[in-house]
Amino acid sequence: MSVSDDGLFFDPIKPWTFDDGAEAGSYDTRRHWVAHSGGLFLIYTRRGAGNDHVFRLRAPLFMARVNSERLCLLRATERRVVPERGARLGKFGVCNALPEESWLVVSEWMQTHASNISDCTVCKRYGSDNSFFLSRLQWF
Repeated sequence: MSVSDDGLFFDPIKPWTFDDGAEAGSYDTRRHWVAHSGGLFLIYTRRGAGNDHVFRLRAPLFMARVNSERLCLLRATERRVVPERGARLGKFGVCNALPEESWLVVSEWMQTHASNISDCTVCKRYGSDNSFFLSRLQWF
C-alpha cells in the first residue's frame, strides 16, 4: 500500500500489516475496498491460510477493517468471506446493494498449474466444482 496527498506522487510502497505489526501476507492484486458508515474495509487474499495448493494463493477471500490512521488491518476483525475449496477465485467485485448490505461476487476458476491448466483434478480434490459465490456483507 502507499499514500499520496495529491494522487500524483506517492510514498514508498509498503506491505499491508496487521495492527500487531505482523505482515498480512497479501502480495498480489486481489484486493477491493468496501466503504461503509461503520468504517473502511479491505477484501484480500493472503498467505498462511492453508492455501498453498491454490494457484497464486487466490483463495480464500478475507475481509478486515482498516485502521485509516495507522494504515493497517485490524486482525480481530478479519473474517473469511468466501471459502477456499481448491480452485483460485477469479476477479471479484464488491457493490453496496443496500444501506445495510454490500455484496461480494466471485466464481471459482478451475485452472491449476501452468504446465497443464486444463487439469482440474487438484481443484476437485478439495471440493471445488466451478461454483459462483454471492457473499452478503451485512452491516449492523
